[in-house]
Amino acid sequence: MDFEIHKDRWPQGPKKLTRERAAYFQLMQQGYSSREASSNAAPEHP
Repeated sequence: MDFEIHKDRWPQGPKKLTRERAAYFQLMQQGYSSREASSNAAPEHP
């Protein structure tokens, strides 16, 4: 994928999780389950 996960992801202002959301939908289109896509695209909580 063509994005970098930020080390500090909380808070991001008006563009919250834009890249992560795009990654999720891309994984879903590639045939991943919603569970797999969300775990791969979701940010880790601090």
